[in-house]
Amino acid sequence: VQFGLESLELGTSIASLEEAQPGDFVQFWRHSGSGHSAIFVNWVWRKDEIVGLTYWSTQSSTHGIGYHTERIGPDGVKRDEVYVGRANWPGPKKP
Repeated sequence: VQFGLESLELGTSIASLEEAQPGDFVQFWRHSGSGHSAIFVNWVWRKDEIVGLTYWSTQSSTHGIGYHTERIGPDGVKRDEVYVGRANWPGPKKP
């Protein structure tokens, strides 16, 4: 998602996970070997640590389009394989 947005000059990579905003694109990989691309909604925090993410997409667990939350950790999403990209404003340049 980051490469596609940047290489086509449609957006930018978000280097720090903490800078992700609702509506950003997120792509992640799980320890199970599977992955997913979705629309980022928010992080799940425990104290000062990101322990999960909520996203909006289509998947079998929601029987179509819906929200889903997954844990980040050994039994879920690989923290170092979460990629966030932000699309540029699609219309005319903002004043």
